[in-house]
Amino acid sequence: MPRRARKTGVTGVYHVMLRGVNRNVIFHDEQDFRKFIKVLEQHAHPVDDDGIKKEPSCNIYAYCLMSNHVHLLVQEQGKTLSELMKCIGISYVSYVNKRYDRCGPLFQDRFLSEPVDDVGYFIKLLEYIHQNPLRAGMVNSLDAYPWSSWFEYKYDKPGLCVHSLPFSGISWAEIKEMVCQINETVDEKKLGIDYSMRMTDDQARSCIARICENEGLNPDLKELPKENRNYVIIKALENGVGVRQLSRITFIAHSTIHRLSQMMDK
Repeated sequence: MPRRARKTGVTGVYHVMLRGVNRNVIFHDEQDFRKFIKVLEQHAHPVDDDGIKKEPSCNIYAYCLMSNHVHLLVQEQGKTLSELMKCIGISYVSYVNKRYDRCGPLFQDRFLSEPVDDVGYFIKLLEYIHQNPLRAGMVNSLDAYPWSSWFEYKYDKPGLCVHSLPFSGISWAEIKEMVCQINETVDEKKLGIDYSMRMTDDQARSCIARICENEGLNPDLKELPKENRNYVIIKALENGVGVRQLSRITFIAHSTIHRLSQMMDK
């Protein structure tokens, strides 16, 4: 079956997700995270050998690097989106293969993308992208996660993001204020593209363990009080663990988990 053509937009702004092949980890430590950010910087803020600024290949409005995937809110400039992602992929994979003495693909062959042509969707994506570490149960506060553009928004920290917005009638200060007042979880199902990633059982168990560790709870859910157990189940479902998978690895009745899942959708 032929691949569907990518959707294109009028602003050249896209939400992009780049995933590790077979959901494998693509960042093993701090050095890997920093290298990928450096690769992005070479396209967003390029300079020549004399340190003189060159025309950028893209504008970056937000990013979040997770262990096995990357979210970008990016605008085409000197390169098309496909050209840009190919260059980013080649640079980072070359680094990883050399550092870890490996070969073969690192990323899933086709990145996901969705055009962003209105300011409301743009703002929701800014919120969603920065919320990823919270949704994954990795941290209790966005301030505790260094591998996103959150600090550029909240603390005006210089970095990858540009302040010239693709939409008229709204300022960077207004965008910044809205992003920094995140008060609800953005439902990815309402963003117009399926960003969910099926986890392996080991990844699902690790997700549950992180949630329990952050809350100071016993990772054996069957030993938890009902209220705490249900809280962990809901957080795991929000982070992408499937109902059947969750029932299988926790030995909690499928009907119980399905009921909690239905409650989330109301």
